[in-house]
Amino acid sequence: MSRLFAWMIVFTLSTPVIAAETVIYSAEYTARSNGLTATARRLLTGNEDNRYTLVNRMTVEVLGATLGRIEETSEFLWHNETVQSLRYTYAQSGIRSQRESVEFDWEANVVRGSEESETWESPLPESNTVYDPLNFQFSLRQRLQRNPSLTDLEFAIADSDQIDMQTWRVTGEEVVSTGLGPINCLRIERVRDESSRRSTTIWLAREWGMLLTRLVQTSSSGDETELLLSNAIIGADPVTAMP
Repeated sequence: MSRLFAWMIVFTLSTPVIAAETVIYSAEYTARSNGLTATARRLLTGNEDNRYTLVNRMTVEVLGATLGRIEETSEFLWHNETVQSLRYTYAQSGIRSQRESVEFDWEANVVRGSEESETWESPLPESNTVYDPLNFQFSLRQRLQRNPSLTDLEFAIADSDQIDMQTWRVTGEEVVSTGLGPINCLRIERVRDESSRRSTTIWLAREWGMLLTRLVQTSSSGDETELLLSNAIIGADPVTAMP
């Protein structure tokens, strides 16, 4: 199972429009890849100190037997419309075991990480906000809620032993058929080199706080993985489909 599989893994006038400041939510998904089916849940919680925790959990089962579990957690501050990353952890168990953590030391201006028995350290670029592999998705949603007319969004992401620059591009609007019914979404694609055989496309619900609704990824070998929303609550509002 790839990390991005873990990442998955984790309207009309009558539909309530979720404002940008409404960020707390809980969502459930069904994921499919190479004949495997997984259930995933993503949960965002926060407190009065503007400290937020984004958790992504996924369980892969075959014929009722659990093959593996994955949990990602991102802790960060959200203030002045800016994300300040604090800590990221990744844990996978089952057929394959893997652990990873990333710590952001803003006083020393470095990011430190560990993966199994290896550790690394990298300077933080002073001019950029640096995200972890999970909370950049939070920032992407927030940016598009504030300005739905954006086309390209760039993120500096601390991943493995380097700061990786990613660009995501809004490519259109589309109605997605989900477990709840049809939902109006923005379609966004990760920009890659023209020679790359990999692709990642996400769909975010326009009237539901840009909630992740669908994800499709194609690997370099041509394998496809899909994540699809099955249930969600944003604030106190259950997500519903278009009539």
